[in-house]
Amino acid sequence: MRRFVLLTVSMLALGSACAADRTGLAAGDVGVPVRDAGELDGAARDAGEAEDAGSDVPFDDGGVERDAGHDDGGDDGGDDGGVDGGGVDGGPSCASLVPTRTGLVLHYDARFGVTTEEAEDGRPRVLSWLDQSGQLNHGVGRDVVYEPEGLGVGRPSVRTQGLDESHVELRNPNVDDFTIFVVMRTSYRRNAGNWYDSPCILGGDASGDQPDAALVLSDGKLGFTRQESGHAIRSGGRVDDGRTRVIAARRDGASGDVVIRVDGADFESGTSTTGRIEQPSNWWIAAHGDHARGRLDASFAEVRVYDRQLSDAELAVVEAHLQCVWID
Repeated sequence: MRRFVLLTVSMLALGSACAADRTGLAAGDVGVPVRDAGELDGAARDAGEAEDAGSDVPFDDGGVERDAGHDDGGDDGGDDGGVDGGGVDGGPSCASLVPTRTGLVLHYDARFGVTTEEAEDGRPRVLSWLDQSGQLNHGVGRDVVYEPEGLGVGRPSVRTQGLDESHVELRNPNVDDFTIFVVMRTSYRRNAGNWYDSPCILGGDASGDQPDAALVLSDGKLGFTRQESGHAIRSGGRVDDGRTRVIAARRDGASGDVVIRVDGADFESGTSTTGRIEQPSNWWIAAHGDHARGRLDASFAEVRVYDRQLSDAELAVVEAHLQCVWID
């Protein structure tokens, strides 16, 4: 498989950026972290694994920037107003469901700030995914494609492909308490007895007994683990059914308690190791530090990370907003 070397890209309000290394992407930089020599790029998936993340809709021509006029890091009140801004069955419009920005430290939205180039197969390959939180934690795409209508008409997504080097890389936001939201769809299934062998939705794995953590999807079951050899939390139900899902995870860093929700309802809960998540320096969407073990084939529409526990009321508004924009 060929290796894609992604160079620094000028986008929106960004100026020229410097290259980043394994310690993570510097604020404002859109560079390519250096990989250890000998890592494999684009290795084929294991035989017998589930096939598809969902939609195989046609792709448009590779673009340069998606929503180039969006003000990076600006207020979400208007931009998050939904695909069409209309209500559902006479209910409130998406624009009326305004998620809180207090404590927002990471925000990727497939409608805004996705920069692409055309790959040899004609599909738009994602170079970068701009952070809309204002923290400039821009994601770097590696063998990831942009789906103009991955979740339906007017609902784009960023598609990882379940390969060793197919993921989005970002800086670890270093959170203790947190609330994470991920809008995604997948049909991918791979079972693992340990979390670090599991497909990773968001997070990172540092070798040894380090303060790391990840939201994972082993055998289609949602889980969260920190410094654990097994799965600290693993759901009974599965979400690998090809449906678009709004996934939320809320954590109390002092107690280690985590509640995982799906589509606005409690899905699983449990307790993992307490404390701040400081390692590794980088996080990944659809991978962790060992990319071959953490790979995941899925379509991602939106990712939000808050560095606090949202209240029940705040949680409900964000979930309703995401449901309105991406599913209803």
